[in-house]
Amino acid sequence: MKKTLVSALTTALVVGAASTTFAAANPFADVPADHWAYDAVAQLASDGVVNGYPADGQFKGDATMTRYEMAQIVAKAMAKADSTYANKAMLDKLAAEFADELANLGVRVAALENKVDNVKWDGLIRYEYKQISGDADDKTDANQTYLRLNTTMQINENWEGHARLNANLDAEDEKNNGDGNVSIDRAWAEGHYTNFTVKIGRMYQWDNATRGLLMDDCFTGVEVDFGKTVQVVLAGGRAKSNGSGIADNDDASATYGLVELRYVGEKFDIGAGYRTFKNGNWLPDDDSMNIWNIGAGYQFNKDWQINAAYARGNGALKDDNETSYRFQLQYGAMDPAVAGTFDVILSYQKMNTTKMNRFASGDVKFEDFKGWGIQVDYAPIENIALELAYGTGEAYDTANQPDKNIFYGKVEFLF
Repeated sequence: MKKTLVSALTTALVVGAASTTFAAANPFADVPADHWAYDAVAQLASDGVVNGYPADGQFKGDATMTRYEMAQIVAKAMAKADSTYANKAMLDKLAAEFADELANLGVRVAALENKVDNVKWDGLIRYEYKQISGDADDKTDANQTYLRLNTTMQINENWEGHARLNANLDAEDEKNNGDGNVSIDRAWAEGHYTNFTVKIGRMYQWDNATRGLLMDDCFTGVEVDFGKTVQVVLAGGRAKSNGSGIADNDDASATYGLVELRYVGEKFDIGAGYRTFKNGNWLPDDDSMNIWNIGAGYQFNKDWQINAAYARGNGALKDDNETSYRFQLQYGAMDPAVAGTFDVILSYQKMNTTKMNRFASGDVKFEDFKGWGIQVDYAPIENIALELAYGTGEAYDTANQPDKNIFYGKVEFLF
């Protein structure tokens, strides 16, 4: 690479900002005042981004330079990216191109990229449809459209902030010309350290041990995660009910605590957890609801895997059927980022969401349901995911269990 190319790149970094007029003095005798890059070179020298050769102090714009020399320029430009250089896309490309040389210089490219743009966004648009049919032409259906925006904000080397804006519009909102529900339903700070991660705020929690059989919702409080192969999760705070089943008050919540232990091997994983809910105004006589759960999975090869999960509750569940379970056999693995990938999942489950999964199970297709299900996921185009599912069995109700058929479809556009 030649210094003339460096001049072009660094000029883009400086001049790309806007209509800025440079007044810095030019320290290089071999860059004439009428050169097209005079102002850019002078500003870069003033900022300490480029230096002359130590032997004679000249810029030597026509001399061949090494990748190591270019990496030094990139590193210095990155250090000033927050205040001086506006062409951040160019900085990202340069950091990626010279990642190895920057690493040898002791520069963390990830940290540089965070400094270039410390607020990042991603999200999805989702449409889903669910139809439930039973005997005697008994049929219900529901449509739902979601917009979700996730943001990550770099705070410092260890800490980052997260938030999610969630908007949903169902068919009734559409008929009534409503605006749906828009909310910031998650906001938390997350600190990453060598041996643990700590989260503080209102955050999402997925029940890892049972792959979402119990928990796929938010709570407000503190969570600490330890380990990689052997994982320990401790959490406590306040969990808000999803309003299903046993309370009409959507604001119903309870004091929440979690202890989870999990082993994750190359092919085999197993985990167990204990959750407790107390002091909820929906709990009878200020009773508590405690749930034990266990889950395991095995990956036979790159295509085939099985997993099973079981949960049993007590306390407020003692007068109700207190168990939920699920068995799954899966072929393939759909990745929305890779077009053409797919998976097929055959399952048998009992999802007692009336109380057991009150805080939002991760399997919304088969909630309040006991029976067989089949699910197909497919990515026809990069970042577009399709899901179709069908279930047949019983509507889970301790007093009455009529036949129940479920059809579920979903399409997601990710960005």
